[in-house]
Amino acid sequence: MNRAHADDLDVAYAAPRHPALGEKDAPHAHVGRLGDTSLDLKWRFVETDDVQLAVRAGAELPTGDFSKGLGAEGTGWHAVLALSVAIEPALWLVNVGYTRSRVRGERTHLPFVTTAVIAPSEGVLRGFVEVAAQANSDPERSTWPAVARTGLIWKATSWLDLDVGAEGRLNREAPRATILAGATVRW
Repeated sequence: MNRAHADDLDVAYAAPRHPALGEKDAPHAHVGRLGDTSLDLKWRFVETDDVQLAVRAGAELPTGDFSKGLGAEGTGWHAVLALSVAIEPALWLVNVGYTRSRVRGERTHLPFVTTAVIAPSEGVLRGFVEVAAQANSDPERSTWPAVARTGLIWKATSWLDLDVGAEGRLNREAPRATILAGATVRW
């Protein structure tokens, strides 16, 4: 959930729901449980008709149940430099960032990069294609997991966007496939 607090400053909050199953749990035991909470600030320091440059930084707070696989043990943080360029009829996005992991036994420092195209840039129904890679969290592996995502964004109302999509791996380091769903609320 994002909220604009000024023309160039947003606050974002995310508390994802997801299944995380232990070996003895039934397949539906934790569906809908909350994971860790993310709080972010995004500052758009360049904003023209065609170009937007922003920095987003935030923290992941350990609000999920670590013992059930619904979160990490400690507080983490991240920072992203985000560029968007309007190339009518599409919007091109590039993100370069860093995440400090808080999972014991995993690599602590995780840089990442993504690029995406959303087309059309405005409208009730838009499509997106994205490619992303991040440093491998396994300290024994050096290959960055890489994925491709695609999906649709539906502007349901002036204050609500709903999106669905799919993610597939581009190399063997990434998960085979993931279903994506989300919402953006504006007020």
